[in-house]
Amino acid sequence: MHKWNARRNFRSVMTMRNPTTPPKPLTHPSSDRDPSRTLSSLVFTGQGIQSTGPFNVSGNIIINQNGNVANVREAEADRKREELEKKRKELEKKRKELERKRKELEKKHKHRQALLKTLQFDQMDSRQLTIQKEYPKTCKWFLQDEAYCEWMRNQESGDAGNFLWIKGKPGAGKSTMMKFLLEYTRRNKRGPKVISFFFNARGDTMEKNTLGLYRSLVVQLLELYPALLSVLDKYRSSIKWNVNSAKGLFSETVEALGKIPVICFIDALDECKEQEVRDMIACLSGLCEIGKKLNICLASRHYPNITIMKGRSIVLEDKVEHQRDIADYIDSTLCIRNESALGEIRSDLLKKASGVFMWVVLVVNILNKAYDTTGLRGLRKRLADIPDDLDTLFRDMLSRDTINTPNLLLCIQWVLFARRPLKPMELYLAIISASKPENLADYHAGDITDDEIAKFVLDTSKGLAELTKSEHPTIQFIHESLLERASKGKATRC
Repeated sequence: MHKWNARRNFRSVMTMRNPTTPPKPLTHPSSDRDPSRTLSSLVFTGQGIQSTGPFNVSGNIIINQNGNVANVREAEADRKREELEKKRKELEKKRKELERKRKELEKKHKHRQALLKTLQFDQMDSRQLTIQKEYPKTCKWFLQDEAYCEWMRNQESGDAGNFLWIKGKPGAGKSTMMKFLLEYTRRNKRGPKVISFFFNARGDTMEKNTLGLYRSLVVQLLELYPALLSVLDKYRSSIKWNVNSAKGLFSETVEALGKIPVICFIDALDECKEQEVRDMIACLSGLCEIGKKLNICLASRHYPNITIMKGRSIVLEDKVEHQRDIADYIDSTLCIRNESALGEIRSDLLKKASGVFMWVVLVVNILNKAYDTTGLRGLRKRLADIPDDLDTLFRDMLSRDTINTPNLLLCIQWVLFARRPLKPMELYLAIISASKPENLADYHAGDITDDEIAKFVLDTSKGLAELTKSEHPTIQFIHESLLERASKGKATRC
């Protein structure tokens, strides 16, 4: 062709112009107004064009190598649609992944919660809650005791594995002291976290064995540190816990703590089987040996006598400060206005009590009744007749009070021989059915309140039985010594 040459696929377009017409510059339609816009919107794709003639096109045209023409705006819209679709697919993929993880976490959470329920049991905290709170001005001396201060210093310095063992006679006040120390330590928000277990020979099976101890301690640790819940993942939700599996889980949980310090209070070791206690102390000592920051405070009678390699012990009744606590209690509760007589009787009480706080609590109540009815002379005579030891005192209390003795014996026998701890209503109905069976015909559940039943138990037992403080209260003797006396058959023959 004349003066210009184009590729074959553009030939039909190019021949529309007369080749003899003088060539004009290739311009944009608006170039007359703005010469700088010549060809500013023209795009060529493919293998190129050679031309010496005029070639006018509009500003939004693309000529590709196949001769196809497309609008620029449509092409841009297509490109954006493709990008949005790609992003939508990516987001959908992420959404599905998040949903998968959510379901996985939900399943794991349900599994862990199911396992937690298998570890929990009724009356898990009832013994601790039922223990009498310390009397005003008592127990605080313990915080200044040399053995306690050394135990605390070792704990603060990171020297793990320290045992502090509080020992004492039955009724000396060990459990009250342990409750005081437990609550005091918990109030220190900047200190280590605290776990505890109080054995209870008068309670359910789980309250008086180490299976219950391990289960309770694990639950407390997982509640304090939810991040440790992963230790449950390998266990089936249908598991039936035994001592070995529960002890293994407890060890794994403590090991998962790493260097996090924990203080553990365990009360009334003598109310658990000795071999179980020895195995428990070996387990705790082993965890301390591998560097876990576990500090343990124990309390028991003078047996079981178990040697521990690292620790201190305190004998409660040997402490002068403990004797002073008892004296302060006498001064604040014995209703005698004669100061001279009060001092004399206080001295006699301290001598006869031999450091047994519970003996003093029971005797002061007896003496106040004697003083109200017979005066100071009758009080002195009653004090002279009171046995010195707690065991004989219980028998004396049971035999002396002749008011409503049949119901008292029924109460003692039901609490003693029941296959499991009785609920308050169960004990009430058992005694009523034996003493006044005709009353049962008119009985309705709403006729008597919980407070009335509690008063009935207190009056019928002469104060020797009590309700546990828990969601589902049960009846128990006020002290292990009374259970021991009753189980030997002595309490039922008074």
